[in-house]
Amino acid sequence: MREKPAGGRSAEEVLDLLKDPEFCADALRVLEATATLRAQTPPPDEWQRQTQELAAPFWARWGVVPPATSELLDADPQRPLVDALVSGRWGIVPIFPWTTNQMIRTLIKKIRQVIRKQHKDALSARDAQLEGWLEDLGFERPAIARAVSGRRTGLRRPTTAHAISRSSWDRDQELHQEYRERGVPEQQLDQRVYKRLRGSEAAASAEVRMTVKRYMERILRLNENLATPIESEPLSHALTMLFQELRDEDETVVKQHALAVHAAFVAAHTDAQPSRHQSPVDGHWDLALVFPWTTDADVRARVHAIRVRLRAKRQDRDGVTQAPDRPDDPSPCEALVLLFRALVGADDLKVKQVAMSVSASFLKASAS
Repeated sequence: MREKPAGGRSAEEVLDLLKDPEFCADALRVLEATATLRAQTPPPDEWQRQTQELAAPFWARWGVVPPATSELLDADPQRPLVDALVSGRWGIVPIFPWTTNQMIRTLIKKIRQVIRKQHKDALSARDAQLEGWLEDLGFERPAIARAVSGRRTGLRRPTTAHAISRSSWDRDQELHQEYRERGVPEQQLDQRVYKRLRGSEAAASAEVRMTVKRYMERILRLNENLATPIESEPLSHALTMLFQELRDEDETVVKQHALAVHAAFVAAHTDAQPSRHQSPVDGHWDLALVFPWTTDADVRARVHAIRVRLRAKRQDRDGVTQAPDRPDDPSPCEALVLLFRALVGADDLKVKQVAMSVSASFLKASAS
């Protein structure tokens, strides 16, 4: 096993470079310059020559190439939330005074069929990014597993003797019979069985390989969803399209998407209880947000808090939200109320400004 391919450092020593502010600052400068160059779309030969020139001083100083992503250098804890909001991998459950638990369960089931459930710890791609960087630097996978995840077992492929000792007689005979039925000659049976018992690679190598593979698959899916957002239900989809459009300077288009958000909310209100004619700007409702990492317990807690608040408003009609309680820091519900009101008479620039406040409120609520 080659332990020190990167400037004479071990994998652990390379990872320690990420704790050095000067290393991170230098690496970020290289990545920013590379991004600027990429935007110019130079020919392949010119791209290779210029990127080598950009990386040469960094390599001379540090003995390694910088990581491929700035997330390892300056992690943004809001990145997963932003990715979810603009790719459509989220959903909204509107909660009105008459919303039943069955309605909530039905909508959440529909949302999760689209966005897919994911544990919160799986959301972090840091380990996969670290492992990919170390692989690019030439480290072998067992050394990477030891440095990144602290693994101490399964670093090497088991010996034949070890593989036999941990297998059972029944398993051994089962494999022999399987290969006989496949037509393997008798004199080759033991060799094939022992190879099967040992596996094709060390467990640590397989762990690193699969972690990086799953990460790349997630990135591919994310890029596809950013280009064409998925739709779990109409209201969150309308908001996703609005959030994407906020990067544009065209205020008229932003207003069109804001109107689509209003229409989706009205439709959700009508579908939930057609006989009700409550105005969406009275604030007598709230939203439960569902992300891939949202648990059932998270939803129950959110719904309970909303219902307590709505009951209090019913008991004190003067407390019905006619305007946001915190105009400088509105909740998603309050921000949407402001947006719906701005759509009546406000100019396109004002609508865009309010829409930006809506985006900020959803991002903040999602992070809490």
